[in-house]
Amino acid sequence: MCVEGEKSLEVKNSLRDKSVPRRITNFYRCLSSYRSRPFAAVLAQSAVKISSSLLHPQTYTLAGIVTPAANGGGSTISLSGAANASTTADTAGNYSFNSLANGTYAVTPSRNGYVFSPPSQTITINGATPAPANFTATPQSAQTFSLSGTLSPAAGGGGATVKLSGASNATTIADSSGNYSFSALFKRQLHGYANQVWCHFRTE
Repeated sequence: MCVEGEKSLEVKNSLRDKSVPRRITNFYRCLSSYRSRPFAAVLAQSAVKISSSLLHPQTYTLAGIVTPAANGGGSTISLSGAANASTTADTAGNYSFNSLANGTYAVTPSRNGYVFSPPSQTITINGATPAPANFTATPQSAQTFSLSGTLSPAAGGGGATVKLSGASNATTIADSSGNYSFSALFKRQLHGYANQVWCHFRTE
């Protein structure tokens, strides 16, 4: 037997204290009794490749954008799950997390005064770079709500005219079951609608 070469690598022992490295040594050897030295060399090279893949597993980048840039820029993006991290979107709304291993992650954006759609996304990395996790940021003041109700009994409420006044003025017609609704109402105006829904019933 003869030794053609030796390569030493240091890694952290996952089975013991992670702060204590252990040395893994790969030997390139040839046996004098082997007739096929190229075969022995192939085996040695394969052993090195396997060791290298275990020591340095493949990692990936998870990226995305928060739009529009005026709202998304400066947003805090939090990562949880298989790893925990946070980053800040740049002025164009772009963000990224690098060196992520296979696993499932939750991506959640936040910024004072804004709501995000969707509020969070679950991303799974499995041997390939994942699709971008994109979000839309909207100022809270621009978020709208709906106001709805039912006029009963349906025999009298169906077809009735329902008027809204106060912070906003609108008119709608109740359906055959007496249901009505007003949409696109701002949160800051909701308190102004109390006791200001007027109904005009039909007379036969």
